Amino acid sequence: MTHVGSGTNDPGDGYDPRDRAQLQDQDVILEGREVGNEIEKDLAVSGPLIPEEPPQRGPNKILLGGIGIAVLAAGYVGWDWYRSWEKTYSEQPSRKATVASFDPRRSTIQPSVMLPYQALKDAANKAVDKFAQPASGQIQAACKKIEFGITLFDGCLDVNWSLNASRSGSIDVAKAGDGITVSIPVQFSGQAGVGGDIAKALSLGGKNFSGSFVAGASGKVILDEKFCPKITNPSASFSWNTPASIQIIGKSCVGVGHGLDLCVGPWDLPVGSLLTPLIQAKIAEQVEDINSKIPCEPVRNALDKVWQKQSIALPAQKGMPPMFVNVTPRALASPGIIAEDAGVRLLARLDADVGASTQKGDTGPAGPLPPNRPIADPAGMLSVALPLSADYPTINKVVNDQIKAQLAKKPIVADTPAGAVKVDVDEVEIYPSGDRLAVGAKFKASIPGRIFDAKGTVWLTTNPTPAADGRSLTLADIKLTRAIDNQLWSLLTAALNTQLVQALQEHSKVEFGKEIDEAIAKAKTILADPKQTQGVLVNVKKIEAKLGRVAPTEQALVVEALLDVQADATLPTIPF
Repeated sequence: MTHVGSGTNDPGDGYDPRDRAQLQDQDVILEGREVGNEIEKDLAVSGPLIPEEPPQRGPNKILLGGIGIAVLAAGYVGWDWYRSWEKTYSEQPSRKATVASFDPRRSTIQPSVMLPYQALKDAANKAVDKFAQPASGQIQAACKKIEFGITLFDGCLDVNWSLNASRSGSIDVAKAGDGITVSIPVQFSGQAGVGGDIAKALSLGGKNFSGSFVAGASGKVILDEKFCPKITNPSASFSWNTPASIQIIGKSCVGVGHGLDLCVGPWDLPVGSLLTPLIQAKIAEQVEDINSKIPCEPVRNALDKVWQKQSIALPAQKGMPPMFVNVTPRALASPGIIAEDAGVRLLARLDADVGASTQKGDTGPAGPLPPNRPIADPAGMLSVALPLSADYPTINKVVNDQIKAQLAKKPIVADTPAGAVKVDVDEVEIYPSGDRLAVGAKFKASIPGRIFDAKGTVWLTTNPTPAADGRSLTLADIKLTRAIDNQLWSLLTAALNTQLVQALQEHSKVEFGKEIDEAIAKAKTILADPKQTQGVLVNVKKIEAKLGRVAPTEQALVVEALLDVQADATLPTIPF
């Protein structure tokens, strides 16, 4: 092998210095393959054989600045994106339901009992005849003194009378104004005897007489403390079939001398005035005895039908447990009567507590009838409370539709130190939280200086309240829950605590009109069913309905439909 590189460095023909460098490189390579250790030594001292590197340039400052800005921009975008993550801006209320149980309402029903006149007639004709007894007396009919210088006649005429009176037919009872009249037919017969000097002078004798009249007792029928019918405050009247005065003495004369006559008559016995005190006393006794014969138990048995605890099952509603209307009687009284053509309508007043509950109430008699005493409180109406319900999915849909429609017309925009902040509500969620409702509003907010919208949820609580129309509920007394510390809260407060709350208050309405109409129909059905009313016939005249108390239960919002019923109630015909 021929070694290259041992000759001189004399430039010859066709010599190029660059060829030298190339040959040196080849030498190094060849020698390295054969004598590796030696070549390393040669390389250590053969510096001129290695070409020099060009000088290094300094860093490009413009490029580095661009990269830094890009990094910062990416960091800001990332940080703004991180800040746009959905957050909760106020504490979420706990989910807690209440029980749908409402305090009972005091309700009044005024049942009436028809007391036929025939029942009063039958009782009156069973009474003892209080007129069947004798009566007698004496009347000085006339006195005469005749003188002609001397006394020719000086004397009197006395009439002694006696009679017997008794009922002469059936007692009748009929309407008289706002009360009744008991008509008692009476006949009498008697004798009038005369005495005294005039009777002797004229040779007058006694005379038999007879006659008849109808004694009337006008009064009112009431229910006494034990709810027994009684005729009260009777006043006497007379209707004469024969003259109230009966002639006992016709005109009679006799001469007494000197051309003078002693004359008397005609003279009538005033039977009417003589019998009036007797009849008045006997009428009071007669009415008292009639009262003792008027049956009491049929009236009390009829009132027992309303003095009952009742529990009426209501038709099942979606999202609600079985519900009952429970009735507990509290007071019973009779405020008066109404005299009608067929009989006397005895009015009663029943005050009861009426309430809706998931618990079936007690049924059966409410105890013995209480004493009939006036009730101080004014009479109310028959108040029936029926529960209505709306499940939360339905409420959520209704409120979401209303809020989105409103915000489409009037978006939420608030001026803040950072500029105008616009808030869009994506969804509203409602659920029970004790005796209030929790409202969660998911939103996104466009904030000046931010690339991404801020997203989050704000929580509120509200008290569902009947609207003025009485047929819908609105969200009232809306309050934000305690705020969670967040630097965006100050910017969002103006929009959420004012405009969002206002939108929820003014444009969140849950309609119950259809349910109220159905409740009225249910009430009419219940009241028209004698099986549900213990045989009491209820004639409904008018029903006014409105929403009342509200209970947020687990599955649904339950609201009370308050029905005030104007109705006449009639107890079954009394079997006297």
